[in-house]
Amino acid sequence: IQNKLESTIPGVRIFRFDCYQPGTYASEIRALGAIFDREAEAAEFAAFYTGTLDTIAARVSGIAEAERAGVYLENWKDYKTGSSGSGYEEKIRMAGGRNVFSSLPTEYPEIDPEAVIGADPDVIVKLIGAGSYDAGGYDNEDTGAIPGYYTGLTERSGWMGLSAVKNEDLHLLHNDIFGGPQHFIGVVYMAKWCYPEVFADIDPAAIHQVYLTDYQRLSLNLADEIFTYP
Repeated sequence: IQNKLESTIPGVRIFRFDCYQPGTYASEIRALGAIFDREAEAAEFAAFYTGTLDTIAARVSGIAEAERAGVYLENWKDYKTGSSGSGYEEKIRMAGGRNVFSSLPTEYPEIDPEAVIGADPDVIVKLIGAGSYDAGGYDNEDTGAIPGYYTGLTERSGWMGLSAVKNEDLHLLHNDIFGGPQHFIGVVYMAKWCYPEVFADIDPAAIHQVYLTDYQRLSLNLADEIFTYP
């Protein structure tokens, strides 16, 4: 697309942005602000974004690797996770967690169900919003199915004996706030699930509401939507 535009419109300047990668998101926000003459607004949002994540990073920085909460993140395809180098692992680490399947050779592997039993993670996060788990989120469709998703996970063979299930540290997280530009909201939720005492004063839903009201200028009331469960 860039080559075609540049060849047909001489002198045109092409800007390309991911707008979802944590490492470049804030700088892209500022660049877009410069392009559209909204530098002050862009700087305000970039500060909101980086400030949210910096708060998490500062609080978990003193936790030794061996003491970090072990996290199993499963996407909407059963037993599909992420290993070292994946976007899933990056976000787990941003939340202060330790990916229990970091060492697997494939970036986004499908694992044997027995591997979860063997890993016995402290926290399990199941992504919903696609595939057989397409409910909730901004579309807010079929939210009545969400409790059944949760129950179905607890009823998997051997899962009632997992530490995460016994300690009620199994959570559903909608991909609307974990993938794409809203990933930082999902990271806040994950950080609080990993370290509830460390983040006792942080309300992820309140951060989400500020994002929607102040920066998306939407009147959406989160009390009427489901992005996490329970």
